[in-house]
Amino acid sequence: MVTQLKAKQNNVTQSQVLQYDSYLSNVKSQISECRTIFETIQNKNRERSWLRHKSTGDLDETKLTNAVLGESTIWKQRGIDPFAAEQNLNAMKKIRVQLMIDLSASMYRFNDVDGRLDREIESVLMFIESFASFEQKFSYGISGHSGDGPDTVLIEFGKPPRTVGEKLKVVSSMRRLAEYSSSGDYTLESIGKGIEAVKREEGTRYFVFVLSDANLGRYGIEVSEIRNAMNGGVNGSEAKDVEVHVLFIASRGGEAEQLKEGLPPGRGHVCLEVEQLPSLLKMILSSNVMAAL
Repeated sequence: MVTQLKAKQNNVTQSQVLQYDSYLSNVKSQISECRTIFETIQNKNRERSWLRHKSTGDLDETKLTNAVLGESTIWKQRGIDPFAAEQNLNAMKKIRVQLMIDLSASMYRFNDVDGRLDREIESVLMFIESFASFEQKFSYGISGHSGDGPDTVLIEFGKPPRTVGEKLKVVSSMRRLAEYSSSGDYTLESIGKGIEAVKREEGTRYFVFVLSDANLGRYGIEVSEIRNAMNGGVNGSEAKDVEVHVLFIASRGGEAEQLKEGLPPGRGHVCLEVEQLPSLLKMILSSNVMAAL
């Protein structure tokens, strides 16, 4: 009954609802942890102040005359003024986050082996659900890179998917793009495009998270080129103040570890067990956003 109602509300089939819930069930705890952190960040901008004209609380010294006249709203309380808090949040610039995901042919080809594309889909949904309702403090975009190009936009900044149907369209696009991707690698260019996207509007902090299956040696990509891209050396990207992280997925032969060692400390990450991808992305995202405060 619940599934049927949810399907009707979101204009999708019951099987689509079950599919979506199945994805979310695997990242439920990660979403909860991220949302707790993001709520803490957002609440930092809601300062407590004296709320006047209350019928209980501490006596408001500015209303002594009113007390003599018998008025009842002569008290004050410490709390959050919802109107002022809303104005404060709306006036603030946002933390801007760009996620660049790997939609190369190998992600689809090896999915039956280790489930890497499924885990990436879960990671994207974790990303979407974690930021939901925190748009006053955060703004994010998600794009894919593959042999067909460095920047296939899946979610634009300021236009997050709201309904189950919209979110499943993102999932469907990810599968389709990976399945029919040409051979090739645009990881370097993707880093540059991520920097461009996150700096398109002014924010308080800027983060770019890039996922790659680390099959870079096949295309002759050196770690020095990745470092250069992270510093804005691709497409003339303005990398000042942008914190770029690269997460290497499911590498064979230790290539990912070698790449990580050649990157700036704390900016390269390795996920050899793909089932840990959502948890690792959650840790990188939440820890670095918190550290930025």
